[in-house]
Amino acid sequence: MFLQERECGFAAEREFIVFAGLCFLSFTTPILLPHPQLLTGAVVNSLIVAGALHFGWRKLLPVLVLPSMGAVAAGMLFGPFTIYLLYMAPFIWAGNFILAAAVKYFALAKKSFLSGALLGAGAKAAFLFCSAYALFSFGLVPAAFLAAMGMTQLFTALAGGALGKGLSHILVSWK
Repeated sequence: MFLQERECGFAAEREFIVFAGLCFLSFTTPILLPHPQLLTGAVVNSLIVAGALHFGWRKLLPVLVLPSMGAVAAGMLFGPFTIYLLYMAPFIWAGNFILAAAVKYFALAKKSFLSGALLGAGAKAAFLFCSAYALFSFGLVPAAFLAAMGMTQLFTALAGGALGKGLSHILVSWK
């Protein structure tokens, strides 16, 4: 009985360490690694993908929200355009949710991580570009956001998918 309780306690402790680590990295990556955006985005998306493969939605939500909060708090990612990031933040959260949902659905339910990563990256990029375009059309964000929320998001989500899959294997093998 004691051995079983101890094993369960270790699993819960390990899960907390991984969760806390993903949250910490999600928030601090935009602060500690503000440029280039391709690298920052790839790291953040890898954390989202790894989190999607290992956690339920309740524990995944901070990983989806914290990166944009870190970028706004630091004021570094877009420099003088950081204030406009506040307008985009809810859309970025939704885009992160789209990526995570696609990875979760296809990798866990359909057993096809590649499909989830490709479709999730494409859907996230399309959603963020359309959101940025709408905000740009209303004069709420500058044109620079169109590039940042379009192809750049696609590339960072695809790279993050590959890195996240690797990170997931590391987390699974860590004992």
